[in-house]
Amino acid sequence: SLQARAFLYQKKYVEAEAAATKVIDQSSIYSLGILESVFLKNSSETIWALQPVNVGVNTHEAGVYLLPADGPNNTYPVYTSSYLMNSFEVGDDRKNKWMGSVTVKIGANTNTYPYPAKYKAAYNPGGTTVTEYTIVLRLAEQYLIRAEARNEQGNSSGAAADLNTLRAKRRTVPTVLIPNPLADFSSSLTQNDLRIAVIHERQVELFTEWGHRWLDLKRTNRADEVLSGLKPNWRPTSILFPIPQTQILLNPSLLQNDGYQQ
Repeated sequence: SLQARAFLYQKKYVEAEAAATKVIDQSSIYSLGILESVFLKNSSETIWALQPVNVGVNTHEAGVYLLPADGPNNTYPVYTSSYLMNSFEVGDDRKNKWMGSVTVKIGANTNTYPYPAKYKAAYNPGGTTVTEYTIVLRLAEQYLIRAEARNEQGNSSGAAADLNTLRAKRRTVPTVLIPNPLADFSSSLTQNDLRIAVIHERQVELFTEWGHRWLDLKRTNRADEVLSGLKPNWRPTSILFPIPQTQILLNPSLLQNDGYQQ
């Protein structure tokens, strides 16, 4: 629930665990489904979704993220970083089912552009039935919230169990080459190791959804550590926006955030 997320962000871990558990326990309503069905309308994972209202159009996310065959352009400028692509573990089926790619050859150069493919269809020609809704809240996040809340209370076994419940639904089928895909986390991991496990699992589960990654880096104080290596112009003060000058003029007692001119 949104309440569980709010409690987590406020570091109210007892309340966050209780709120997430209240949702998870409603197994007759919500369940972790197969990857291909998570973002379909009426998905068993969906807690809150927004129905597209424009005739012939599915979700805004599909319209933004799905690349055309000729690759990114001014209309479709977004594609996925190698940092995210390299974050998926061996045997993580989310990389297979929730990522797509186009390969473009221009002269002697060939470039491959990966893109988020959680949402599969941008348009419904002729106004046919919408197949996907924009998902605002879903069950997987509740498991991640509860795992983090439990870990922060010292319940490592409970935290690992929640992560493993989710991972069991996200792994590929075992093969000779990958006999133990997306292996379970051990309940004997330290609290800090589980913190790293949770933030990683949130990254590969919730990417491109509602700014989760950015908010996670901020609230866990990892923004400088991660972004300084990815963005050449990153400054620690970029963690905050500047206060608008119009507001400072209205209230001269306001001090501008560090890194911006008063």
